[in-house]
Amino acid sequence: MQHPSPFDFIAAEPAATHLSTADFVRLIHPPGSRGKPTLMAIFDAETTWSRALPPDVLPLAAETALDEPTYLSMNRFWGPRRSDRLAALGSLYLDLDYWRLPEWAGLAAEEMTAILESELGRCGIPLPSLVVSTGRGLAAIWLLVELPRAAVPRWRGGLRALIELARPLGADPACSDVSRVFRLPGTINPKNGRDVKVIGGTLARYAFDPLADAIYRAAGRPTRKQLKRRRERKAAKVAGEVLPPRGLESTARFRQVARDLERLRWHWCGKIPEGLRNVWLHLFGTCLTHTMEKEEIAKAVEAKAVEATPGLPPSEVRAVIQSLLRRAEGARSSVPAFDGRLHYAGATMALMLGVSDDLAHELRLEQIYSQVERQRRRAGREKARRRADGAVSREEYLREHTLSAERPWEAEGISRATWYRRVAKGRKATLPITSEGSQTAAPP
Repeated sequence: MQHPSPFDFIAAEPAATHLSTADFVRLIHPPGSRGKPTLMAIFDAETTWSRALPPDVLPLAAETALDEPTYLSMNRFWGPRRSDRLAALGSLYLDLDYWRLPEWAGLAAEEMTAILESELGRCGIPLPSLVVSTGRGLAAIWLLVELPRAAVPRWRGGLRALIELARPLGADPACSDVSRVFRLPGTINPKNGRDVKVIGGTLARYAFDPLADAIYRAAGRPTRKQLKRRRERKAAKVAGEVLPPRGLESTARFRQVARDLERLRWHWCGKIPEGLRNVWLHLFGTCLTHTMEKEEIAKAVEAKAVEATPGLPPSEVRAVIQSLLRRAEGARSSVPAFDGRLHYAGATMALMLGVSDDLAHELRLEQIYSQVERQRRRAGREKARRRADGAVSREEYLREHTLSAERPWEAEGISRATWYRRVAKGRKATLPITSEGSQTAAPP
């Protein structure tokens, strides 16, 4: 019987942990890329060595510099490592000095990586391509499809939003410049004698725009597409163009208004109160001009007047019908300014009928409510969308990140570091979300 070779089995550890220094450098700066990355070594307080090297020769040079504290630039330049000499952007990154924060101090780098992945998955942000233990903290790196120098403003905006989201995990706000360098895996951090090594990552390379959109959604900020739409509408308005209304088209909207009017009628026991009969019938007929052919409007209004507004003089009913028919004969357009029919705002109808926000909420009205209620509902929809994308409320976030004040480890009779290690192991076993949205089992 032939015995299996150890190489027939797949390692349970993440593939990223098996990267050599040369492989790491090739991932950050693929051969043939635009510009030159910088390799920098620090021999002592007064002696440094720095070279801008082509990506093709960089892996060999990096492996010959592992005996000294050596750093690698995350982006590439034309010559000196300065922002004005930038050639291309290749990554987003976080410098996590979690050891500075009392709630995370004492955790192993692998445990903090599990916490980072859990937090990113909950926020709907793709996991880092590479996670490097720098000896005291973590460097989380998202590899990007190469971006030109002109993309720096967009890149910087996405990076700053990412840093702000990761501040509770120790993200360094100063790590937001294009010339940033990180310690090279395979070297030793002289501050504590620990190895610098890759301990995780998806090894994926991300397109910048979808990644930035995920970061902005997690931060509660508009995406690039939403900003573009706002700019287009603003430019059209400045140019004097008449813009189509946002939201529902008029037929669907006025069907909702008609349902609201019926809900109000039944709230009033099926009969419209005196003083509101003319207004209610006029609004009901206005809905018909958007949802019914002109020839059918008069008959429908007359039938509804008998049912909902008994006691309203026939002359007033006829006046309402004649006014509606004149509107129905006008031009029809999806743009209210060019449409002969009436287009009442929901807040205007609420004012005409004396509908309070409390009543609108009680009856679940779809269109007839004030502007304040409209803003409240819009905020609620946005909150629901963000929660569906994995975001959490501020109250939940603060409750989870204020454990230092509650000190739950004392109730369990264990040290703070031991408590956090147990939390990290629990989170690591909860199947963190990958960048593709699928769930993958955490490595043992």
